[in-house]
Amino acid sequence: MTFDSLERSNASGLPVALYEFSFGTKTWRYCNGEDDIVINGVTYTGIAISDGGVVMSGDADADELVVTMPSAEDVAVMMNGTPPSNPIWLNVRNHHRDDSETPIVWVGYVHSSKTVDGVTAEIACRMLTASFDSGGLRLAYGRQCPHAVYDVSCSVNKSSFGQSITVDAVVGNMIVSDDLLSLPDGYLSNGFFSFARFDGSLEQRAIENHSGNRFIVLGSGDGLIAGDFITAYPGCRRTRADCKNKFNNLANFGGFPHLPGTSPFQGDPVF
Repeated sequence: MTFDSLERSNASGLPVALYEFSFGTKTWRYCNGEDDIVINGVTYTGIAISDGGVVMSGDADADELVVTMPSAEDVAVMMNGTPPSNPIWLNVRNHHRDDSETPIVWVGYVHSSKTVDGVTAEIACRMLTASFDSGGLRLAYGRQCPHAVYDVSCSVNKSSFGQSITVDAVVGNMIVSDDLLSLPDGYLSNGFFSFARFDGSLEQRAIENHSGNRFIVLGSGDGLIAGDFITAYPGCRRTRADCKNKFNNLANFGGFPHLPGTSPFQGDPVF
């Protein structure tokens, strides 16, 4: 029987919900059954997982899908403490046992989570369309450069500035490493660092301030322990001096440091 026939049948259908969470190149596949299911060579692990149903009210921000699952699963653990820097995506599929079709019925990303009891977590997810909102024009005349360092407008190759660092200690949101002593104070301030959280998936955290053999993380040092390897990238103050002296990238500086101090739009008849 086809999937549509099974869906319409009063007795033949054996519905199973399939959940695919992905972060970078890491994917977790679950099904709401006691046994694992193998579909077209892909295994979905049977766990105690369910959702509150798909809601489509017309307001994508309000139409959350709440998934209930064991709090010990990696997806729930990742949302404890500091959430990941990149979204965890979720595809929900419908399926019937002994059938090969798995149509997607919902696509979105993990928004937040909370622990219900000692063994259960509720994962709140938003629809993909909730991420379609975009702000207005970002570029404007200013003394500082409007580009983000390493983005397509800045064009600095970040791999040329990456610093391999071994973590000596993690104290709250402070990372300590003697490898930082070779760098001038403030070199990594306003930059970021990356580290492997899962095979092939990189987590990124912002660096607030760097001095001596330590720097302060914007957030926390969750997921890092002594002995881990990280790659740190210097930040930019978006000044002409940093663009020229630190990154040798003056040709792409987007600021106007010599703008006059008065504006023609202030209402002053003499400009």
